[in-house]
Amino acid sequence: NGFSVDTNSVWLAQELLKRGITVVTKVSVGDDLDAIEEVLARWDGQLELVITTGGLGPTHDDVTKTAFCRYFNSELQLDEDYWEVLVERFRKRGYDIPASNRSQAEIPTRAEAIPNPVGTAPGLKFQSDTTTFYVLPGVPTEMKAIMSDHLLPTLDGGEAVSWVTIRTTGIIESALVTRLGPLVSRLKDVQVAYLPAYTGVDIRLRSVAVGEGGRERGESAADELEALLGDVVYGRDDITLERVVGQLLVERQETLALA
Repeated sequence: NGFSVDTNSVWLAQELLKRGITVVTKVSVGDDLDAIEEVLARWDGQLELVITTGGLGPTHDDVTKTAFCRYFNSELQLDEDYWEVLVERFRKRGYDIPASNRSQAEIPTRAEAIPNPVGTAPGLKFQSDTTTFYVLPGVPTEMKAIMSDHLLPTLDGGEAVSWVTIRTTGIIESALVTRLGPLVSRLKDVQVAYLPAYTGVDIRLRSVAVGEGGRERGESAADELEALLGDVVYGRDDITLERVVGQLLVERQETLALA
């Protein structure tokens, strides 16, 4: 409905790509059982891995688990031990646990529960003949905790993707392309993308290799490109123009007034 910004898929894609796993599609689905089942049927057997986020809470519009149960013809079974964990967690905070939270301790019989270290809804793992489905909470901190603690360490695409970003300012995209074109065409196993913004143009180098080889290859290519660009380059990767200007002001003992 446009009220929420999906940051989960961006983080997931970045983390998976670091491990050599390429995300080929992203789908946003409303809280509708039939629509969710339709998406599951579409990708089951077509992809090796499907990760969903959201819809595992205790309210009436949290229907993701129900949709998976319908698709996999699975019953729900109360995990008594996990229910006691939830009861105790609420008690320590000085609350009586709402009855609605009981649904979060109900685990599909055809799924494996994945512990949630920072929330109440566990993740779930379903397995079809050819596709693994991970069903995760939509709260970003909970999703990231489950991914970092339990899933990412087990996922490996064989090769890692690395990026190096060259930050430039004071030069337009077309001029960069003209200046760098001959060198870029000679780069091996490094893809170059130009990303214009209001502060300037970022040049993103992407390379794939086993281990740290991709990063080293990207750094080497960045060195060559920066040698051609000169002082229009102000930094790499997470360095911002504001940070560089601030550092220069401090070094020169100067101030800047803005109106």
